[in-house]
Amino acid sequence: MQQMLEICDKFALELDMKFNVAESVAIRIGSRYNIQCSPLTLSGISLKYVSAVKYRGVYIVSAKCFKLSVDHLKVKFYHAFNYIYSRAKVLNSELVMVQVLKSYFLPFLLYESEAVRPSCSNVQSLENCINRAMFTIFHVGGNECIDSIRQFVGLPSLSILIERRQKFVDRLLTNNQCSKLFLMNVDN
Repeated sequence: MQQMLEICDKFALELDMKFNVAESVAIRIGSRYNIQCSPLTLSGISLKYVSAVKYRGVYIVSAKCFKLSVDHLKVKFYHAFNYIYSRAKVLNSELVMVQVLKSYFLPFLLYESEAVRPSCSNVQSLENCINRAMFTIFHVGGNECIDSIRQFVGLPSLSILIERRQKFVDRLLTNNQCSKLFLMNVDN
């Protein structure tokens, strides 16, 4: 790894570029993720090892296998939902609040699902956010009641929504017209 960093550093210097070492970190993923590693240096400065890193809004966590964190998505969801719900409570319309949930809050939970398929535990954790919101809106408990209400208002499970989004992206990528358009934009 150190040799690869040195090659990258040398190549950057040839192009008259510099790495921003102050914002560069290293993260360990694999069966030995929790074992102390030799220090890595970039441009003569030692890189800091971190347990999580944010890349384009997606949090990657140090673990035995590639793993994402959805905690930031849940925080955004609850923050926005609680704020809007406290203001909209006077409307006393559950169906309006469900429509707001579907159109405004659901994208918070589905943010990274096109790029990386979330694990089953992450999907279940995000599903709990929806169920708690439904409990808050309708003041009912029990999974059977919440499932029935979700079916009635047309709010499928997140695993179904994620599957739909990924199929859509796959179809876009395999469509020849979209590929040609993408290549034309890249060339310009």
